[in-house]
Amino acid sequence: MQIVSGRRVSRMPAPEELTFKQLRERVRRWVIYFYEQTAEGGGDRKDYAEGLGFKPATISNLLNKNELPGLLCFYRLHFRLGADPLRMLREEPPALHEADRRAKKRVT
Repeated sequence: MQIVSGRRVSRMPAPEELTFKQLRERVRRWVIYFYEQTAEGGGDRKDYAEGLGFKPATISNLLNKNELPGLLCFYRLHFRLGADPLRMLREEPPALHEADRRAKKRVT
């Protein structure tokens, strides 16, 4: 546990502690998170793909775990959707993080 500006913050693994593949997996989870946000707002894969500047097939491959995102996808999440790049590298997406936490509570 670290103390930052007088408050306790749990230490997340720094990006350099994860392998490149693990970082790409994390970015893929962020792609899924932002897609779910788009879908909740009434958008579909085509809208999401156009917003990021990718073909719908590319987004389908990312969402179906057939492909891992590269630097271009990370870049576009930041510049086109306004995602914080450091947050994407250091943290899991909020919805997925909460779902994992609930699943762990059920097990114990």
